[in-house]
Amino acid sequence: MDPLSITASVIGLLAAAGKMTAVIRSAISAWREPPAVLMEADMEVGDFARVLSTLRRYLEQLDEIPTERRPLIGLDDLIATLTDAVLTFSSLETAIAEYRNTSVSIQPFVWAKCKESTAWHIRALQRQKSSLSLILSIIQWQVMGEEISSLF
Repeated sequence: MDPLSITASVIGLLAAAGKMTAVIRSAISAWREPPAVLMEADMEVGDFARVLSTLRRYLEQLDEIPTERRPLIGLDDLIATLTDAVLTFSSLETAIAEYRNTSVSIQPFVWAKCKESTAWHIRALQRQKSSLSLILSIIQWQVMGEEISSLF
C-alpha cells in the first residue's frame, strides 16, 4: 500500500472516530446516569483521533524521508493497526447502539450486559493507540533525523 492510500485510510478513520464520538455522546445523553464505561469510551476515541490527526500530518511528510530509511517505519505494521482499528470501531458502534436504543426502565440490565463488551473495545483501542503512537514516534524520529542531518 502506498503512502497516499495509508493517508486516505487515516483520514477515513478520523471520520469514523468523529462518527463514533457522536454515537457515544448520543448514548450518553440517553441515560440519566451514564455508565462510566461510556464516558471512558468517549475519552478513548478522542485520544485515538488526536493520535491519528498527528500521524496524518507526519504521513504527509513521508516523501522527505530517504527511500533507504523508509523500511524502518514499518508500513506493514501501520496497515495492520489501521485495519484492526477499523474493525474495532465497527464492532464498538454495534455495542454502543445497544446502550443508545434502551428504554430507561431496563438500562441497568443492558449496562450489565454491554459493560464487558465496551470495556474490551476500549482496551483494543488503547492497544491500537499505543501501536500508532510507537509508529508515530518512529516517523517523527525519521523526519527529525532528516532535518538534523541537513544542518550538518
